Amino acid sequence: MDRSTLKSHHLKDTLTHNPFERSLYQSFMNKDKDEWIDLRDRILVYMEDQLIEVDGHKYLPKGTMLYHGSLEYPFLSGSYKNKMTFFGLDTTISLWYILELMQDSASIFKKQYPRFGYLYAFRLKKDLPVTKIIKTIYKNPKESFHCRMYKESVCIGPQVSIRGRFHTEMPDLYNISIELTLFYNHYKDYFELDSVYLVDPLALKMHDKDVDFEPQEAILQKIDEYKEEFNQKIDKETFHRYFIDDKNEFFCEHGCGYEGEYQDVLEHEKTCKHKQKGSGKGKRSSKSKRSSKRKNLTEKKYKKLIQQKKKGKLSKKNKKILDRTLKKKLCKCIKGVRYSNRSNSNKRSNRKFKKGSEYPICLSSIYIKRGFKPPKRAIKGCKKN
Repeated sequence: MDRSTLKSHHLKDTLTHNPFERSLYQSFMNKDKDEWIDLRDRILVYMEDQLIEVDGHKYLPKGTMLYHGSLEYPFLSGSYKNKMTFFGLDTTISLWYILELMQDSASIFKKQYPRFGYLYAFRLKKDLPVTKIIKTIYKNPKESFHCRMYKESVCIGPQVSIRGRFHTEMPDLYNISIELTLFYNHYKDYFELDSVYLVDPLALKMHDKDVDFEPQEAILQKIDEYKEEFNQKIDKETFHRYFIDDKNEFFCEHGCGYEGEYQDVLEHEKTCKHKQKGSGKGKRSSKSKRSSKRKNLTEKKYKKLIQQKKKGKLSKKNKKILDRTLKKKLCKCIKGVRYSNRSNSNKRSNRKFKKGSEYPICLSSIYIKRGFKPPKRAIKGCKKN
């Protein structure tokens, strides 16, 4: 198989520090984590070398290869939903993104999942104007007003490849790459599809803890002609065994710290003593009077709104109510996992969870297992104590 157009990541360093777990000072001062600064600065120098300047404006030159990982065939850009499309300047970040998409698609309501993923290799037909250079790792283009608001925006910057998503034991192994973000439909005339490759996400999963693994090894073949066998599906049991969690553990959404397999947790939640039965009648401060009308949902109403959301029939008013309820359940779950760590009183297990793992655990339990995509900054507002 000809791989002459497949470019691996430029800097081979692998770090074990999560670049997004920053200190309060680093967050306040908009700084990257100290351990990443040297690597970030080196990739910024390399990135500048890839750009050309014409009349004071930066461009990504004609002939540059860009890569996009997907579970869809044929290529489907995010722009059809008025969303940005992400491209890697190397295959590494784009291939690991396929595993991220795979794990992010977990839902108990899905009966089948795709067996394979696809790597799309594009070549620029003309110089692509760059409108914003992001010089930090922690900042996602989706969080930049400039990048997400204007169809003409083309943002480029350093980004890390993450070996999975919402996985309770996601390995702390990260490589640094360069990511390009734009609204594809606006710039589609700049792109030429060079080739498409069939990718095995399971090979990525099996090697997600292997420092020396080259993700291009997960490429099965170049697709010269699409075959129906590429559209294989796997059932949800196989999917969970392959891609989610070997132990398949979930946490009670009511914050008691109970953990177990999904069906066990569902049964437990029906009788959980931490389950809210309604708001109390205690004294309210003047600050809380504005929210006095925000009564807790009954379980029957809650389940009804869940079903409406799945069918896309949720009104704006009920959407706000459900979003607020899910946020409360998320914060309770996070508190419960922390409590189980401190007290070590979990009846099913005496093991402690890695610091910070309460976030992927609870995001999975509250959102993903219901087939919902967690909102941006979902954990913001949940108390840290």
